[in-house]
Amino acid sequence: MKRHDSLQPFSREHHHGLVLARLLREVEDQDARRSVRVRLAQQWASQLVPHFAHEERWLTPLLTREEEARLTQEHDTLRELASLVITSDPETVPNVESFRQLGTLLHDHIRWEERELFEALQIRAADALDKLLEPLLEIEARRPPVCWT
Repeated sequence: MKRHDSLQPFSREHHHGLVLARLLREVEDQDARRSVRVRLAQQWASQLVPHFAHEERWLTPLLTREEEARLTQEHDTLRELASLVITSDPETVPNVESFRQLGTLLHDHIRWEERELFEALQIRAADALDKLLEPLLEIEARRPPVCWT
């Protein structure tokens, strides 16, 4: 899909979110869950928290009421689920289903944004998106890289 230049930073970040979602959905044993939880905590703080804040700041003025409601509701649910997984007792790891639920919601949310929300914005708000290009590229340039090792 061809993305408006202003949406490309979000789409690049979405790629990393999809990798994380896959890890969350596929994790099985307790040791793997501990490792994935550490990655989630790191990526959550450095990537997803700012990503959600930037989408809410820059994109919600361009959204319909329904789109805004869905975006913020899904972000809130993702925040709650991630917090439960990240802050659980270090000696006990949340069950596989908690990881899968978070991974599935993250995947589905990103796919909705990419396939529906961004497509609609490109059609209806191209002029407004043009004005967002410079600040969004500056934000992207300052964002720390994702490390998967």
